[in-house]
Amino acid sequence: SVLERQSDATSAMHALWLAQHEHSTPFTLSRDPYNGAPVGTPLLPSVNIASPLRPGFTWALAPVVGLVASVNVFLLLGFVLTSFAMFAFGCCVGSFLNVCIYRMPIGKSIVSPPSHCPHCGYSIPFYLNIPLVTWLMLRGECRNCRAPISIRYFLVELLTGLMFLGAWIGYGRETPAVALVYCIVIAGLIVATFIDLEHFIIPDEITIGGAVFGLVCSFVVPRLHEQSSHWKGLLFSAIGAVVGG
Repeated sequence: SVLERQSDATSAMHALWLAQHEHSTPFTLSRDPYNGAPVGTPLLPSVNIASPLRPGFTWALAPVVGLVASVNVFLLLGFVLTSFAMFAFGCCVGSFLNVCIYRMPIGKSIVSPPSHCPHCGYSIPFYLNIPLVTWLMLRGECRNCRAPISIRYFLVELLTGLMFLGAWIGYGRETPAVALVYCIVIAGLIVATFIDLEHFIIPDEITIGGAVFGLVCSFVVPRLHEQSSHWKGLLFSAIGAVVGG
């Protein structure tokens, strides 16, 4: 009857509770095919979920788990700080690339004289030569003569910083040397691109110098070509130079 099945279900639930709390063999409940009520059926022994050893084992692992978590957080924080440093370094390099973009096509030295306004010749002091910040602070104008400074200076600094950051995030954690080589290659490509856009030329210092630089870096860092041998790295680089013309 219905009352008998309910009584059996209650007894089964009580037996299951005793098995779990007294560390005895647990029971597995089956279902009545008519009304779905649980029916107690002692089956084969299974894992005792109330084992008294589990809490102690967990407490023993707690210091190890905490140490691993702390190390992971420390490593992540270090990588984040390094990534920020790479972005700032890229912006500084971008400031130098602006000098190259402006002076190389007209045959001027990229070393001297120091940075100055192209309109009035005002020598820019170091505290007004902060990448990104100075251009925004002065609203794209020279502090001395108020002549407009092209937004290209700001864009090159920002682009270089972002590209350096991307190279470091993509390769810095596993192979920092590869990331640094990519940063130098990116810098050369940025200079070549903006000079070409303005003057429709690419100086030989970039093309020939870039080819030589690629050969040297491929020998020193063969991981650029997924190789472990320095000579194989140089070979792959030479093939690329010949095929690329």
